[in-house]
Amino acid sequence: MVATENEKWLEVGAVVRIPRDCKRSGRAIIMSVDADQVDLLWEDAAPRPRRADFVVCPRLKESSSTNDEDEISVPTGDVKKLLPFEQDMGGDTTFSPDVMKDRGDTLLRMGDASAAVPWYEEALKETSQIQVGGTALLMEQGKNDVKILAADIDCLEDGNADITFNKSGSEAVVTLNAIQLGLSVKYLNLQIRSLLNIARCMLQLAEFDVNPSSRPALYRHGAVIACSMVLEILSMEENDDEDDLHLTLTCYLLRSKAHAGRAKWRPALKDVDDLLQRKPQSKEGHTWKKELLSLIKKSDRANKKLVKSMCGWIQGATAETSNNETPVSQTEIAEAPKAIENLQQTDFSFVITPLLVLLVAILVYYTK
Repeated sequence: MVATENEKWLEVGAVVRIPRDCKRSGRAIIMSVDADQVDLLWEDAAPRPRRADFVVCPRLKESSSTNDEDEISVPTGDVKKLLPFEQDMGGDTTFSPDVMKDRGDTLLRMGDASAAVPWYEEALKETSQIQVGGTALLMEQGKNDVKILAADIDCLEDGNADITFNKSGSEAVVTLNAIQLGLSVKYLNLQIRSLLNIARCMLQLAEFDVNPSSRPALYRHGAVIACSMVLEILSMEENDDEDDLHLTLTCYLLRSKAHAGRAKWRPALKDVDDLLQRKPQSKEGHTWKKELLSLIKKSDRANKKLVKSMCGWIQGATAETSNNETPVSQTEIAEAPKAIENLQQTDFSFVITPLLVLLVAILVYYTK
């Protein structure tokens, strides 16, 4: 009986779920089936919107490149059938936001962040209410990162909204497309929980979806946005109960880790310090801060080593060229920009990067 059921879905071309590690899973396409083993090709891990565009998650182009790591062989017992609601994608789509979030929760518990994100995002889209008298969240691009600002909607006309920012009291006119999310009184808790789980998904995806290499930073940026949205919502509430405190601390922790993953050390430290200020006895906060300080020390040592190496390259290039000796090799020149790339995401990149660009220019000039 089991074999008969397997024949219906365990076949070449079928999309199934397999484990990535002990905690995470993902979708893959079956390429061949043997008695005890299945050969598969991983699906692109980038989340795909079900209907509307995403609110938080970056919209990534599907990766066109494949390599040996995309192919995997697993025991037949590790291959799992997709959940019923994942298979009926062309059926009824009129489910409630609560159902959408519950489906995202189910997939996240299974460790499949890629599959969970579209459900959370659709729940946000479904509950977003942009109306006069309502409150909306807008994103402002700062010098080093984004800021999320809450504003009351005073008027809607011709695709624009007259708004008043909650904290500053200043007024502005923005297009409706500039509004990230309209807050819902009825579904506010669902919106908060969905945003937090999107942040968790973004951090998970940043750990393994590294092809192309730009994806991890984009995922972590999405996590920062999601956490910042929740913190802005919580800052609007007058009461500060235990549940709100827990949500606030969770946001600080997740956002700190997202900043750290992008080598944004100062905001990462500020978030964990804010966490410990709100709850000094937090074991998770102290553990993370210890780990964060260790990461910063390692980064500082690596940066100093890179700068020292580049100075050595410049000195060697100028000395050898003046003595009519063999100049620095093209391989060594090619390695120089890597130092810049490693430092571009750091807090002091606005100082270090121009300096390194100058050093590379001098190096190339003297080795021509």
